Amino acid sequence: MKFIADLRIPRWVNCSRSDTIEMHGFSDAPEVGYAAAIYIVNRTRNTSHLLVANARVTPIEEDKNNENVTIPRLELCDALLLAQMAEKIIKILDINFSRICLWSDSRIVLDWIHANPKRYKTFIASRIAKINKLVEKDWWSHVRSEDNAADCASRGISPAELSTHSLWWNADELECAETAIIKNVQQESFADEIKMLCTKGELKNASALLKLSPFLDSKQVLRVGGRLKNADLPYEAIHHSLSILLPSKHAVTALIIKNVHLNCLHGAPKLTEAVLRQKF
Repeated sequence: MKFIADLRIPRWVNCSRSDTIEMHGFSDAPEVGYAAAIYIVNRTRNTSHLLVANARVTPIEEDKNNENVTIPRLELCDALLLAQMAEKIIKILDINFSRICLWSDSRIVLDWIHANPKRYKTFIASRIAKINKLVEKDWWSHVRSEDNAADCASRGISPAELSTHSLWWNADELECAETAIIKNVQQESFADEIKMLCTKGELKNASALLKLSPFLDSKQVLRVGGRLKNADLPYEAIHHSLSILLPSKHAVTALIIKNVHLNCLHGAPKLTEAVLRQKF
């Protein structure tokens, strides 16, 4: 209950008419339930925010022998839910989206959406027709299951993980790109240390990073270690609290500092440093 009580949900999505705004929606439907989530991505300000989400439970156990209750059909119902949400948001928000993307990790559903509904029986055909009436076919794309933000709602996550779960709050649209860049920078600057951690799990005594107790997280990003690493908390919650290691004189590091300074509205150096150290 403590984690729920401490949870804060930002309502401001931080955008103006001059910004380049995208809408990204995700759908996911495992056996226990299905969910859809929509995010507003501001390419001008490099931000991504959860705007709205919805979840439904699957039919009760007695109905599971019904031919309509299969994973692909549940995923199709979920795609329809996402299409309904997207159509509603487009009508309500006075935003000229530069790009709209609807993501599903089901290739079967994506094939159905792009097919002629007349090829299928009523259950599938009716939902394909409804989806294509609400949104454009070209808006649909495939996303890997591990990158599907709606997975957090459909499968569930613990309250301890929720507050720091960037995939849920920000859809990781920008974080995936940021992570790839950071990993390249770290490979350039700390290649020997990364190799040692991958092969032997520890560094040589001569390493300049030894005193920082570095480790590789689940995405193979090099982070500062410490006692928190051994805390009795979910791994997701722990590693987001441990700083990412960056070389002090790299051009990318300078760009990150500049970006944080701009986001702090050109605040004092101590403010920029404090915000920067929340992650790096």
